[in-house]
Amino acid sequence: MKQSVKEIPTYKVEHIACKGIVSKGFEIFRLEDFVSQMQIFKDAHRHDFYMLMLVTEGRTSQEVDFSSYELSAGTQLGMHPGQIHAWVSAEDLKGYIVFFSEDFFSLRYHDQILHQFSFFHSALESHVFNLSPEAMALTTPLYERLISEFENRDGMFREPALRSYLNVLMIQLARFYDKKPKESSISAQQQLIIDFERLIRKHFKTQRQVKDYADILCITPNYLNSVCSKVTGKSAGELIRQRVMIEAKRLLIHTDNNVSEIAYTLNFDDNSYFCRFFKKYAGKSPEAFRQTQKQSK
Repeated sequence: MKQSVKEIPTYKVEHIACKGIVSKGFEIFRLEDFVSQMQIFKDAHRHDFYMLMLVTEGRTSQEVDFSSYELSAGTQLGMHPGQIHAWVSAEDLKGYIVFFSEDFFSLRYHDQILHQFSFFHSALESHVFNLSPEAMALTTPLYERLISEFENRDGMFREPALRSYLNVLMIQLARFYDKKPKESSISAQQQLIIDFERLIRKHFKTQRQVKDYADILCITPNYLNSVCSKVTGKSAGELIRQRVMIEAKRLLIHTDNNVSEIAYTLNFDDNSYFCRFFKKYAGKSPEAFRQTQKQSK
């Protein structure tokens, strides 16, 4: 008799709410406010988003991909989508925690910029690092500015401002992170995902089949799918489609190209197929998505 397999739950940004404020793809909390929700996240789970956490007071114990981390004042943590995470404990905790989707960030900035922040993506190094008092003095005002902008629900150009402040914060963190001592250990499966994501960024307009990438990587499609599911929680096909969708949304928002032109740019032979593809994964047609974005600005 086949046993049922317990799935590790995956949370999206939309599963989290702070003071009733909703901003699709982005949330920020003060840690002292977020601790009340910690019980929900004590069991192992995956994120479908990026996370930044800075502790300014107190301490917390976190498990990330089955490694334990003790965070105290001045400790910064970065996590990328697909990692397995659990809150173990928190004591007199204060600081900041930010959640954002790749889609949210990449609608304004090229996703290659996001992938260059090594505190998220470098499997060679720890995602946890310490900030000096001088670095804290430069970093905490950026978190405060994000909170102020986030809570300004009726502010003009609120979402573009959130993306801009988020980008500046990550640039500042990257400057401090690159000064930390380097470590060196990476699994073959982690390296495979890094290589696969690099290939997707390069070829997603012309290559949509898992087999195409598996051939380049000299592995079977089944093995690539297996590793992707284990490391990221998504299939290889999902990662490819996710990248196509990000580019489609970017073109709809930031160009005046009509839907047919965008379909052609993304190498869809048939405009109606592109519209069906987009609606399946976005929940609305390309034109409806474009109009919604215009109304939100």
